[in-house]
Amino acid sequence: MRNQDDEYNYRLRKLGFRLLLSPSLTSRYHGRSSFRGLARQYAGYGLWKVRVLQKHPRQMQARQFAPPLAVAGGLALVAAAPVSGPAVGVLAAAVVGYGLTASAAAARACAGGRARLWPGVVAAYALMHFSYGAGFLAGLWRFRRRWADRGLA
Repeated sequence: MRNQDDEYNYRLRKLGFRLLLSPSLTSRYHGRSSFRGLARQYAGYGLWKVRVLQKHPRQMQARQFAPPLAVAGGLALVAAAPVSGPAVGVLAAAVVGYGLTASAAAARACAGGRARLWPGVVAAYALMHFSYGAGFLAGLWRFRRRWADRGLA
């Protein structure tokens, strides 16, 4: 399962506790060794985020709905493209807009002598957003009968 930290943090805040994020704390992160592994990781995050949403709807932030809405919108535009000229234009504008935004964010992340990493970072951003969004949509389907169930299992 995924999102245990997210769910736990929500319960702590609900009880009146505050979360401390300290820049003095350090940790080691071992990134996925392949894009396939990264896609699986983020699809799992999206899938299980639906269960956290079902249990604690108020913990969701608007930003967490952006990837699934983008994936659903993109799929709708792809489906409409053969019969709608405007759908093609909107889809193209969305892809270009996302590409420019991801490229700029990757350039910022790769500043300081890491420019050679830029193409991979752009690809990773797109893969993470798409995978999370697709996983979330899959979770809506998979857990569609569990909206009244407040357990996480």
